[in-house]
Amino acid sequence: MEPRAELRISTGTEYINFDSNSADAAIRFGTGNWHELQSRLLCKVQISPVCSEEYAMSQVKRNKTLKEQVEDQVLLTTDENIKEWRFIFPDIKPKEIIVCDSYFSVIKSAQTGIGIAMGLFPAINSWVNNKKLRLLSNQLFYSNSGYWFICPKQSTSNPLVQSCYNWSKELFQTFPTLKL
Repeated sequence: MEPRAELRISTGTEYINFDSNSADAAIRFGTGNWHELQSRLLCKVQISPVCSEEYAMSQVKRNKTLKEQVEDQVLLTTDENIKEWRFIFPDIKPKEIIVCDSYFSVIKSAQTGIGIAMGLFPAINSWVNNKKLRLLSNQLFYSNSGYWFICPKQSTSNPLVQSCYNWSKELFQTFPTLKL
């Protein structure tokens, strides 16, 4: 008899606690340094500022460096310390910071013209390819983050967990290529 699994997909900003949750594995965004967990990289992430075409045309200074383009702008983030922005521009001084409750909210806010978001590639490749968002520069920056398949260390030999990892890895390989 073949083993059966139940797949439940939920999203949230809180890290899953495997001790108090019935989940066997999860996908987590970050650096992969979770000592109590087995972490396997699914996809490295590159970053670059993005916004709507309308916002770029009306608010962003042309013929400037990338830092000058985003300086004194409304920056969209999930982190009030704007760590993702400081990764590229350590001393950035935004006009305003809008903190959203999820990365999806950040991207939707950028799409509607509220400000500039830090795009995570390849997660938003299709948004840029479909012209829902515009890169401010064709330069992508490697970050120290990625998407990781995680599970408790004692679960690594579980065949269902391995199958889920293989499926997740294949899923991440289906992201469309970014068209610059």
